[in-house]
Amino acid sequence: MQEPTKQNKKIRTKKKKQKKRKNKKKKKKKKKKKKKKKKKKKKKKEEEEEEEEDEEKKKNNNNNNKKEG
Repeated sequence: MQEPTKQNKKIRTKKKKQKKRKNKKKKKKKKKKKKKKKKKKKKKKEEEEEEEEDEEKKKNNNNNNKKEG
């Protein structure tokens, strides 16, 4: 079988490198997106917990007021 010419080899390696770079960028983007999503989820969870605590405090406060009054 004939060996690839230098030029063909260069083109092939260039394409491989481009593909590698592209995949790396893609992976990075995906990771960033995932991180962002996780952060958003965490923030939402914290807000819900705060709301629940506020509701409990209100409830307890109302109960205390009723007992005093």
